[in-house]
Parts: sequence; C-alpha cells; structure tokens
Amino acid sequence: MDETDVARTLTTMMYHLKGKNFPWRVDGSANLLIQGVATTANDVNIATNADGLRICKKALKQYGLEEIDNKQKKIRSLRGSVRGIAIEINCYEKFDLRMFDKIMMVSWKGQNLPLLPLEHAAEFYRKIHRLDKVELIYQHLHQ
Repeated sequence: MDETDVARTLTTMMYHLKGKNFPWRVDGSANLLIQGVATTANDVNIATNADGLRICKKALKQYGLEEIDNKQKKIRSLRGSVRGIAIEINCYEKFDLRMFDKIMMVSWKGQNLPLLPLEHAAEFYRKIHRLDKVELIYQHLHQ
C-alpha cells in the first residue's frame, strides 16, 4: 500500500468520524510512512481507547469490522477493510502503550493527523519487542 492508499483510507475514516470527540492516533507503519520513514504499510492502524473503539464500531458499521479481543496481548481491536484497504483499530489495555500524551498534530496530504513522533514510536516498538521497527526508526533519524 502506498501513501495515496493510506491518505484515501484515513480521509474516508475521518469523514465517518467527523464530529466525534475521542482520543486517537495513527499507529503502526502508516504512522512511520507519513513521517517519511522508508517503509511500507500493510494496513492502516489507529490507536484509541475503549470509548473510541465503541465510537468507531458504530460510525464505521457499514464496513462490517470484526471485533477481536486478544487477551494474551491485552488488545481489543476492530479489523476489516475500508474501500478495499485493510484497517485495524486498536485499544491497548496497557495504558503505557496508548501514548496519547505524546501525540503531535501533523498536516499531511490535506489532513490534520494525530501522530506519534518517531522517538516515541521507537519507544512503543521497544515495549512490544519489535526491534526491527526500532532499528528502522533509528536508521531514519540518524541518516
């Protein structure tokens, strides 16, 4: 998936969520891609809280998102696709993974998006033991 797919998917999601007030941020490789890291995204990930998950489920009901409760990883999710692009909306039950207090707003392709700055994204990936992503971020930051 390229930047155009990510932008189109986020635009569609934001259209359905317009006027809804809840904490969220772009998560995963889409967050890295938007910030210029040389990577690809397999889906568009969003991080939110329990209220946000409920709001997203209702607002995006036409897309038939599947609810998943991963008790081992302590993540509740909605998964499916929006206009043919895979999405995943996650509620991390471990509050230290939510990192809503670290969000920065970035204007990208005509949208104002809540992103996790790269140094905090590296911290997030370290906490979930994705050291390949930590290395990718550090390579980008130190080039």
